[in-house]
Amino acid sequence: MIIKSSQNRTKVMDSMCSLIGLAGAIVPSMSFGGTRIVKTRIILSLLSVVGLIALTGCDSSKPTAPSGEAMASLTLGTYEGDLSSLIWIAQDRGYFADHGLKVNVKLYESGVAAANDLVSGKVDFATAADFVAACHILEGADLRIIASLCNSADAIKLVARKDHGITQIRDIRHKRIGVLRGSGGEFFLDLSLVVHNIPSEEVQKVNLQPSDQVKALAKAEIDATVTWDPFVTSIVNELGSNAAILPAQNGQGYYWLLLGTADGLKKRTRTVHDLVASLVSADTFLKKHRDEARIIVARKLGLSDLPSWERTDFEVCIDHPLTLAMEAQIRWMNPSLAKRPSDTPNLLRFLYFDALKSVQPQRIKMIY
Repeated sequence: MIIKSSQNRTKVMDSMCSLIGLAGAIVPSMSFGGTRIVKTRIILSLLSVVGLIALTGCDSSKPTAPSGEAMASLTLGTYEGDLSSLIWIAQDRGYFADHGLKVNVKLYESGVAAANDLVSGKVDFATAADFVAACHILEGADLRIIASLCNSADAIKLVARKDHGITQIRDIRHKRIGVLRGSGGEFFLDLSLVVHNIPSEEVQKVNLQPSDQVKALAKAEIDATVTWDPFVTSIVNELGSNAAILPAQNGQGYYWLLLGTADGLKKRTRTVHDLVASLVSADTFLKKHRDEARIIVARKLGLSDLPSWERTDFEVCIDHPLTLAMEAQIRWMNPSLAKRPSDTPNLLRFLYFDALKSVQPQRIKMIY
Protein backbone atom coordinates (compact mmCIF):
# COMPACT_ATOMS: atom_id res chain seq x y z
CA MET A 1 0.00 0.00 0.00
CA ILE A 2 1.27 3.43 -0.88
CA ILE A 3 -0.27 6.37 0.98
CA LYS A 4 -0.73 8.95 -1.76
CA SER A 5 -2.42 11.92 -0.11
CA SER A 6 -1.59 13.86 3.04
CA GLN A 7 -5.17 13.32 4.17
CA ASN A 8 -4.77 9.55 4.02
CA ARG A 9 -1.40 9.75 5.75
CA THR A 10 -3.02 11.74 8.54
CA LYS A 11 -5.70 9.10 8.93
CA VAL A 12 -3.09 6.38 9.22
CA MET A 13 -1.11 8.37 11.76
CA ASP A 14 -4.28 9.02 13.76
CA SER A 15 -5.01 5.29 13.75
CA MET A 16 -1.50 4.52 14.95
CA CYS A 17 -1.79 7.08 17.74
CA SER A 18 -5.16 5.63 18.74
CA LEU A 19 -3.63 2.17 19.00
CA ILE A 20 -0.77 3.49 21.11
CA GLY A 21 -3.25 5.29 23.36
CA LEU A 22 -5.32 2.12 23.57
CA ALA A 23 -2.25 0.23 24.71
CA GLY A 24 -1.68 2.78 27.48
CA ALA A 25 -5.31 2.53 28.56
CA ILE A 26 -5.52 -1.26 28.51
CA VAL A 27 -2.26 -2.13 30.16
CA PRO A 28 -2.94 -0.50 33.57
CA SER A 29 -6.28 -2.29 33.80
CA MET A 30 -4.58 -5.65 33.50
CA SER A 31 -3.08 -7.43 36.47
CA PHE A 32 0.59 -7.88 35.68
CA GLY A 33 2.07 -7.14 39.07
CA GLY A 34 2.23 -3.47 38.14
CA THR A 35 5.57 -3.86 36.42
CA ARG A 36 6.55 -1.16 34.01
CA ILE A 37 8.55 -3.68 31.94
CA VAL A 38 5.49 -5.73 31.00
CA LYS A 39 3.53 -2.61 30.09
CA THR A 40 6.38 -1.47 27.87
CA ARG A 41 6.54 -4.87 26.17
CA ILE A 42 2.84 -4.83 25.36
CA ILE A 43 3.05 -1.32 23.92
CA LEU A 44 6.04 -2.38 21.83
CA SER A 45 4.16 -5.46 20.65
CA LEU A 46 1.25 -3.33 19.49
CA LEU A 47 3.65 -0.92 17.82
CA SER A 48 5.24 -3.87 16.02
CA VAL A 49 1.85 -4.85 14.57
CA VAL A 50 1.26 -1.28 13.45
CA GLY A 51 4.78 -1.16 12.02
CA LEU A 52 4.19 -4.29 9.98
CA ILE A 53 1.06 -2.74 8.53
CA ALA A 54 2.89 0.47 7.69
CA LEU A 55 5.81 -1.41 6.16
CA THR A 56 3.59 -2.93 3.49
CA GLY A 57 4.37 0.29 1.68
CA CYS A 58 7.82 -1.24 0.97
CA ASP A 59 6.13 -3.53 -1.55
CA SER A 60 4.49 -1.02 -3.84
CA SER A 61 3.63 -3.66 -6.42
CA LYS A 62 0.26 -3.75 -4.66
CA PRO A 63 -2.57 -1.73 -6.24
CA THR A 64 -2.27 1.98 -5.56
CA ALA A 65 -5.01 3.63 -7.62
CA PRO A 66 -7.54 5.39 -5.37
CA SER A 67 -11.15 5.15 -6.41
CA GLY A 68 -12.39 8.09 -8.44
CA GLU A 69 -8.94 9.07 -9.76
CA ALA A 70 -8.58 9.30 -13.55
CA MET A 71 -6.87 6.35 -15.23
CA ALA A 72 -3.50 7.07 -16.85
CA SER A 73 -3.47 6.01 -20.51
CA LEU A 74 -0.46 4.56 -22.28
CA THR A 75 0.34 2.60 -25.43
CA LEU A 76 2.52 -0.48 -25.09
CA GLY A 77 3.94 -2.07 -28.23
CA THR A 78 4.63 -5.81 -28.10
CA TYR A 79 4.46 -8.95 -30.21
CA GLU A 80 1.67 -11.47 -29.84
CA GLY A 81 3.74 -14.27 -28.37
CA ASP A 82 4.53 -16.10 -25.16
CA LEU A 83 7.58 -14.04 -24.20
CA SER A 84 5.06 -11.30 -23.40
CA SER A 85 3.20 -13.66 -21.06
CA LEU A 86 3.34 -11.25 -18.11
CA ILE A 87 1.52 -8.64 -20.20
CA TRP A 88 -1.27 -11.07 -21.10
CA ILE A 89 -1.60 -12.15 -17.47
CA ALA A 90 -1.72 -8.54 -16.26
CA GLN A 91 -4.45 -7.85 -18.83
CA ASP A 92 -6.48 -10.92 -17.95
CA ARG A 93 -6.21 -10.47 -14.19
CA GLY A 94 -6.96 -6.74 -14.28
CA TYR A 95 -3.63 -5.69 -12.77
CA PHE A 96 -3.23 -2.70 -15.09
CA ALA A 97 -6.60 -1.32 -14.05
CA ASP A 98 -5.85 -2.08 -10.39
CA HIS A 99 -2.85 0.22 -10.67
CA GLY A 100 -4.78 3.00 -12.34
CA LEU A 101 -3.66 2.29 -15.90
CA LYS A 102 -5.55 2.12 -19.16
CA VAL A 103 -3.13 0.18 -21.35
CA ASN A 104 -3.61 0.11 -25.10
CA VAL A 105 -1.58 -2.87 -26.31
CA LYS A 106 -0.43 -2.40 -29.90
CA LEU A 107 0.54 -5.67 -31.54
CA TYR A 108 3.56 -6.18 -33.80
CA GLU A 109 5.09 -9.16 -35.52
CA SER A 110 8.44 -8.53 -33.86
CA GLY A 111 10.25 -6.61 -31.19
CA VAL A 112 12.17 -4.92 -33.99
CA ALA A 113 9.00 -3.20 -35.25
CA ALA A 114 7.84 -2.32 -31.72
CA ALA A 115 11.22 -0.81 -30.79
CA ASN A 116 11.32 1.18 -34.04
CA ASP A 117 7.96 2.73 -33.20
CA LEU A 118 9.12 3.47 -29.66
CA VAL A 119 12.14 5.37 -30.96
CA SER A 120 9.97 7.29 -33.41
CA GLY A 121 7.48 8.23 -30.66
CA LYS A 122 4.52 6.17 -31.89
CA VAL A 123 4.23 4.16 -28.66
CA ASP A 124 5.06 5.00 -25.04
CA PHE A 125 6.70 1.69 -24.14
CA ALA A 126 7.74 -1.42 -26.06
CA THR A 127 9.07 -4.91 -25.60
CA ALA A 128 11.95 -6.35 -27.58
CA ALA A 129 14.84 -8.78 -27.33
CA ASP A 130 18.12 -7.71 -25.77
CA PHE A 131 19.75 -7.90 -29.21
CA VAL A 132 17.26 -5.38 -30.62
CA ALA A 133 17.95 -2.99 -27.75
CA ALA A 134 21.70 -3.43 -28.28
CA CYS A 135 21.30 -2.54 -31.98
CA HIS A 136 19.47 0.70 -31.12
CA ILE A 137 21.99 1.64 -28.44
CA LEU A 138 24.88 1.08 -30.85
CA GLU A 139 23.09 3.32 -33.36
CA GLY A 140 22.82 6.09 -30.77
CA ALA A 141 19.15 5.81 -29.79
CA ASP A 142 18.37 7.11 -26.30
CA LEU A 143 16.57 3.96 -25.18
CA ARG A 144 16.19 2.93 -21.56
CA ILE A 145 15.83 -0.64 -20.33
CA ILE A 146 13.17 -0.59 -17.62
CA ALA A 147 13.25 -4.31 -16.78
CA SER A 148 13.67 -7.77 -18.18
CA LEU A 149 10.40 -9.71 -18.34
CA CYS A 150 11.89 -13.12 -19.01
CA ASN A 151 14.91 -15.04 -20.22
CA SER A 152 14.33 -17.82 -22.74
CA ALA A 153 16.61 -20.53 -24.08
CA ASP A 154 14.13 -22.04 -26.53
CA ALA A 155 11.91 -19.36 -28.08
CA ILE A 156 13.64 -19.03 -31.46
CA LYS A 157 13.59 -21.94 -33.90
CA LEU A 158 15.00 -22.77 -37.28
CA VAL A 159 12.08 -24.21 -39.24
CA ALA A 160 12.90 -25.91 -42.54
CA ARG A 161 11.40 -27.93 -45.36
CA LYS A 162 12.41 -31.57 -45.06
CA ASP A 163 11.83 -32.03 -48.80
CA HIS A 164 14.63 -29.52 -49.38
CA GLY A 165 17.04 -31.83 -47.59
CA ILE A 166 17.14 -30.09 -44.19
CA THR A 167 16.72 -32.24 -41.09
CA GLN A 168 19.54 -30.77 -38.98
CA ILE A 169 21.31 -27.43 -38.70
CA ARG A 170 24.36 -28.36 -40.75
CA ASP A 171 22.07 -29.05 -43.73
CA ILE A 172 21.43 -25.31 -44.23
CA ARG A 173 24.73 -24.91 -46.08
CA HIS A 174 24.03 -23.41 -49.55
CA LYS A 175 20.36 -22.84 -48.64
CA ARG A 176 18.09 -19.77 -48.63
CA ILE A 177 17.24 -18.76 -45.06
CA GLY A 178 14.46 -16.31 -44.26
CA VAL A 179 15.26 -14.03 -41.32
CA LEU A 180 14.31 -10.57 -40.09
CA ARG A 181 17.33 -8.29 -40.19
CA GLY A 182 18.27 -6.77 -36.85
CA SER A 183 16.30 -9.34 -34.87
CA GLY A 184 17.33 -11.91 -32.31
CA GLY A 185 16.65 -14.43 -35.06
CA GLU A 186 19.50 -13.03 -37.14
CA PHE A 187 21.85 -13.10 -34.15
CA PHE A 188 21.07 -16.75 -33.43
CA LEU A 189 21.31 -17.70 -37.11
CA ASP A 190 24.84 -16.29 -37.19
CA LEU A 191 25.62 -18.03 -33.91
CA SER A 192 24.44 -21.34 -35.42
CA LEU A 193 26.71 -20.82 -38.43
CA VAL A 194 29.70 -20.38 -36.11
CA VAL A 195 28.78 -23.36 -33.90
CA HIS A 196 28.35 -25.65 -36.93
CA ASN A 197 31.37 -24.28 -38.79
CA ILE A 198 29.40 -22.96 -41.74
CA PRO A 199 30.93 -19.91 -43.45
CA SER A 200 28.41 -17.06 -43.64
CA GLU A 201 28.90 -16.75 -47.40
CA GLU A 202 27.62 -20.30 -47.80
CA VAL A 203 24.07 -19.40 -46.81
CA GLN A 204 21.79 -16.88 -48.48
CA LYS A 205 19.97 -14.65 -46.01
CA VAL A 206 16.60 -13.41 -47.22
CA ASN A 207 15.30 -10.43 -45.22
CA LEU A 208 11.59 -11.04 -44.57
CA GLN A 209 8.99 -10.05 -42.02
CA PRO A 210 7.87 -13.06 -39.91
CA SER A 211 4.48 -13.41 -41.65
CA ASP A 212 6.20 -13.23 -45.05
CA GLN A 213 8.61 -15.95 -43.92
CA VAL A 214 5.61 -18.24 -43.37
CA LYS A 215 4.31 -17.56 -46.89
CA ALA A 216 7.70 -17.89 -48.56
CA LEU A 217 8.46 -21.20 -46.86
CA ALA A 218 5.01 -22.56 -47.73
CA LYS A 219 5.60 -21.63 -51.40
CA ALA A 220 9.13 -23.12 -51.32
CA GLU A 221 10.63 -19.71 -52.15
CA ILE A 222 13.06 -20.24 -49.26
CA ASP A 223 14.42 -23.42 -47.73
CA ALA A 224 14.25 -22.54 -44.06
CA THR A 225 13.55 -19.66 -41.72
CA VAL A 226 14.57 -18.54 -38.24
CA THR A 227 11.54 -17.30 -36.34
CA TRP A 228 9.38 -17.59 -33.22
CA ASP A 229 5.81 -18.34 -32.23
CA PRO A 230 3.11 -17.78 -33.34
CA PHE A 231 4.90 -18.05 -36.71
CA VAL A 232 6.49 -21.43 -35.93
CA THR A 233 2.99 -22.81 -35.32
CA SER A 234 1.73 -21.22 -38.55
CA ILE A 235 4.50 -22.90 -40.54
CA VAL A 236 3.74 -26.28 -39.00
CA ASN A 237 0.08 -25.78 -39.91
CA GLU A 238 1.16 -25.12 -43.51
CA LEU A 239 3.78 -27.84 -43.93
CA GLY A 240 2.59 -30.52 -41.52
CA SER A 241 5.05 -33.41 -41.26
CA ASN A 242 7.25 -31.77 -43.90
CA ALA A 243 8.37 -29.19 -41.33
CA ALA A 244 11.66 -29.76 -39.50
CA ILE A 245 11.74 -27.75 -36.25
CA LEU A 246 15.27 -27.28 -34.96
CA PRO A 247 16.58 -25.34 -31.92
CA ALA A 248 18.37 -22.18 -33.06
CA GLN A 249 19.69 -20.75 -29.79
CA ASN A 250 22.34 -23.39 -29.11
CA GLY A 251 21.47 -23.34 -25.43
CA GLN A 252 21.99 -19.59 -25.10
CA GLY A 253 19.21 -17.62 -23.47
CA TYR A 254 18.10 -14.17 -24.40
CA TYR A 255 16.26 -11.47 -22.53
CA TRP A 256 12.85 -10.05 -23.39
CA LEU A 257 12.92 -6.43 -22.27
CA LEU A 258 10.51 -3.65 -21.36
CA LEU A 259 11.82 -0.47 -23.01
CA GLY A 260 11.15 3.24 -22.83
CA THR A 261 12.92 6.41 -23.90
CA ALA A 262 14.84 8.75 -21.62
CA ASP A 263 12.56 11.67 -22.39
CA GLY A 264 9.37 9.64 -22.01
CA LEU A 265 10.41 8.25 -18.64
CA LYS A 266 11.17 11.71 -17.30
CA LYS A 267 7.67 12.85 -18.19
CA ARG A 268 5.84 9.78 -16.84
CA THR A 269 7.65 8.55 -13.75
CA ARG A 270 4.42 7.62 -11.96
CA THR A 271 3.07 5.81 -15.02
CA VAL A 272 6.18 3.67 -15.47
CA HIS A 273 6.12 2.84 -11.75
CA ASP A 274 2.52 1.62 -12.06
CA LEU A 275 3.30 -0.30 -15.26
CA VAL A 276 6.17 -2.14 -13.61
CA ALA A 277 4.07 -2.76 -10.47
CA SER A 278 1.36 -4.32 -12.65
CA LEU A 279 3.87 -6.65 -14.29
CA VAL A 280 5.36 -7.57 -10.90
CA SER A 281 1.83 -8.55 -9.81
CA ALA A 282 1.56 -10.74 -12.92
CA ASP A 283 4.97 -12.26 -12.16
CA THR A 284 3.86 -13.08 -8.62
CA PHE A 285 0.65 -14.67 -9.91
CA LEU A 286 2.57 -16.80 -12.43
CA LYS A 287 4.91 -18.12 -9.74
CA LYS A 288 2.05 -18.99 -7.39
CA HIS A 289 -0.39 -20.31 -10.02
CA ARG A 290 1.77 -21.46 -12.92
CA ASP A 291 -0.76 -23.87 -14.42
CA GLU A 292 -3.55 -21.29 -14.39
CA ALA A 293 -1.20 -18.64 -15.82
CA ARG A 294 -0.22 -21.02 -18.60
CA ILE A 295 -3.86 -21.54 -19.52
CA ILE A 296 -4.47 -17.77 -19.57
CA VAL A 297 -1.58 -17.18 -21.99
CA ALA A 298 -2.34 -20.17 -24.23
CA ARG A 299 -5.95 -19.02 -24.52
CA LYS A 300 -4.86 -15.48 -25.35
CA LEU A 301 -2.54 -16.72 -28.12
CA GLY A 302 -4.90 -19.38 -29.45
CA LEU A 303 -2.41 -22.16 -28.73
CA SER A 304 -3.02 -25.59 -27.23
CA ASP A 305 0.17 -25.44 -25.18
CA LEU A 306 3.28 -23.37 -24.53
CA PRO A 307 6.25 -25.76 -24.82
CA SER A 308 8.82 -22.94 -24.75
CA TRP A 309 7.73 -22.19 -21.16
CA GLU A 310 9.76 -25.21 -20.06
CA ARG A 311 12.95 -23.30 -20.86
CA THR A 312 11.80 -19.77 -20.08
CA ASP A 313 12.34 -18.04 -16.74
CA PHE A 314 9.78 -15.32 -16.11
CA GLU A 315 10.92 -12.61 -13.73
CA VAL A 316 10.63 -8.83 -13.70
CA CYS A 317 14.19 -7.80 -12.85
CA ILE A 318 17.46 -6.24 -13.93
CA ASP A 319 20.55 -8.40 -13.48
CA HIS A 320 24.24 -8.36 -14.36
CA PRO A 321 24.12 -11.21 -16.93
CA LEU A 322 21.86 -8.98 -19.06
CA THR A 323 24.62 -6.39 -19.45
CA LEU A 324 27.20 -9.09 -20.19
CA ALA A 325 25.00 -10.56 -22.92
CA MET A 326 24.37 -7.17 -24.51
CA GLU A 327 28.05 -6.23 -24.41
CA ALA A 328 28.84 -9.46 -26.28
CA GLN A 329 26.14 -8.68 -28.84
CA ILE A 330 27.48 -5.16 -29.36
CA ARG A 331 30.99 -6.53 -29.94
CA TRP A 332 29.56 -9.07 -32.41
CA MET A 333 27.86 -6.26 -34.34
CA ASN A 334 31.02 -4.14 -34.26
CA PRO A 335 34.06 -6.46 -34.03
CA SER A 336 36.46 -3.50 -33.89
CA LEU A 337 35.24 -2.83 -30.33
CA ALA A 338 37.00 -6.00 -29.18
CA LYS A 339 40.27 -4.14 -29.78
CA ARG A 340 38.90 -0.89 -28.35
CA PRO A 341 36.82 -1.96 -25.32
CA SER A 342 36.83 1.58 -23.96
CA ASP A 343 34.67 2.60 -26.94
CA THR A 344 31.94 0.10 -26.01
CA PRO A 345 28.81 1.95 -24.83
CA ASN A 346 28.44 2.06 -21.05
CA LEU A 347 25.24 0.04 -20.66
CA LEU A 348 24.65 1.28 -17.12
CA ARG A 349 23.64 4.58 -18.69
CA PHE A 350 20.82 2.79 -20.52
CA LEU A 351 19.41 0.96 -17.50
CA TYR A 352 16.47 2.69 -15.80
CA PHE A 353 16.57 1.52 -12.18
CA ASP A 354 14.06 3.95 -10.67
CA ALA A 355 10.88 1.98 -11.37
CA LEU A 356 12.07 -1.32 -9.90
CA LYS A 357 13.75 0.53 -7.06
CA SER A 358 10.43 2.09 -6.09
CA VAL A 359 8.38 -1.09 -6.59
CA GLN A 360 10.58 -3.93 -5.29
CA PRO A 361 14.26 -2.98 -5.06
CA GLN A 362 15.32 -6.59 -4.43
CA ARG A 363 14.55 -7.25 -8.08
CA ILE A 364 17.65 -5.24 -9.04
CA LYS A 365 20.28 -7.96 -8.95
CA MET A 366 23.42 -6.03 -9.71
CA ILE A 367 25.64 -3.31 -8.30
CA TYR A 368 24.99 0.05 -9.90
